[in-house]
Amino acid sequence: MKWKDAVKAVVFDFAGTLVDGRLDVSDSRRKAVALLEKKGYRIETIAFDEAMEAALKVARKKRASCVETPYSYVIGDALSRLGINPTADLIREIEDSDFACYHWHLRSGVREAVVTLHDDILLGVISNSWTDSVKRILTESGLAEYFDVIVLSKDIGYRKPDRRIFLHVAKLLELNPGQVVFVGDSFADDVLGPSAAGMIPVWKGVAVGVDSLDIPPVLARMLPI
Repeated sequence: MKWKDAVKAVVFDFAGTLVDGRLDVSDSRRKAVALLEKKGYRIETIAFDEAMEAALKVARKKRASCVETPYSYVIGDALSRLGINPTADLIREIEDSDFACYHWHLRSGVREAVVTLHDDILLGVISNSWTDSVKRILTESGLAEYFDVIVLSKDIGYRKPDRRIFLHVAKLLELNPGQVVFVGDSFADDVLGPSAAGMIPVWKGVAVGVDSLDIPPVLARMLPI
């Protein structure tokens, strides 16, 4: 199989593939409590933690069936458990403070690969993300403009490896799944998932199928393979 003949799009996983990052959960919780205190709510950090964990338990149970719950819903659930009216503005402020606690950097070779590939092929991102952090990070990094589609699990209600999220992206790109390569670091989410949808998976760091796909050097350097 020759790359230019068969492949019309490359779609990437986000965390662990394009970006490395981590959320400082403790700092995030402290900032949320401080924000609530400024608005007149006297909430102990431990009480906020308990409310969040109870709300997260509900979301995680749904995730077991590949169903996504937006983080805004989780925050709203936690606030309700604390007896606080979960207004849209308050939820958004807590989400913003949470994003400020996420520390990230682009992986080596990513910028070169995305900018170079964009000249010859369609590009996309699929991420199991319950917030808009993916779009915010891609925008801050200056790479958002290079992607033709960015699809987040929070926006369509289901998560990788559910094949529907991959088929949704292929439809947006107006391509057959077999014309799309999906690059990711998780075997379950980024190999089994796209394979079930008919896409061509490339598992980051594993040299399986590289020669047969005739992968461009700029992509091979990013993986690395």
